[in-house]
Amino acid sequence: MPDKIPGADTTLTNILMKLKIPFVSRLAVLAIAGTAFCIANRASAEDPDKQMNNNTTQKTNPSGVPDSTVDNPHLAKKPVASASTKLDPKDKEFISKAASGGMMEVEMGQAAEKQGKSEAVKNIGRMMVTDHTKANKELMSISKKKGLDVGKPTSIPGFGGDRQYLAQMVSDHQEDAKLFEQEAKNGKDADLKAFAAKTLPVIQHHLAMVKAANAKAK
Repeated sequence: MPDKIPGADTTLTNILMKLKIPFVSRLAVLAIAGTAFCIANRASAEDPDKQMNNNTTQKTNPSGVPDSTVDNPHLAKKPVASASTKLDPKDKEFISKAASGGMMEVEMGQAAEKQGKSEAVKNIGRMMVTDHTKANKELMSISKKKGLDVGKPTSIPGFGGDRQYLAQMVSDHQEDAKLFEQEAKNGKDADLKAFAAKTLPVIQHHLAMVKAANAKAK
């Protein structure tokens, strides 16, 4: 009976021979070892990703950034500027003033609608609430997209009577008309320019209405 087994691992065969294991038993041991070796090779071939991950463990430097990123500046993350930082200061100022003025017009309009003596003042107050609420929603949507958080006005004048309200509305809408006209002509942000140009005629209409009512007020 031969001492060596054709095709078997020589080292393993020698060990089995030294242990004086019968030839048949040696065949069984070598067959099991060969099967295990084949299975291991097949698993390694079927899952190359695991082998690649095991062989390419990424090292980090003391700063905690992967070496590959540090060595290659093109892979380094750059800080992304927020939309608000890209806005021109004048555009930011427009948003702040227009939003504050619009919210004030709504609250004062609600007071005029409830407390006004004349029907003209009540109607103007209702008009202010409707038109400025609509404009405010659109401006808030734009400002949110630009990354700006618009706060409420710190103080709003109380309703002091029809004449005081109308005089206040004349003054406020004169300033608003200048603000919106300036933004429509010279604004740097396209969305804000379009909003200002669309809303300006509404403000000019308000100004004409309050001027006429103020002239008739007693």
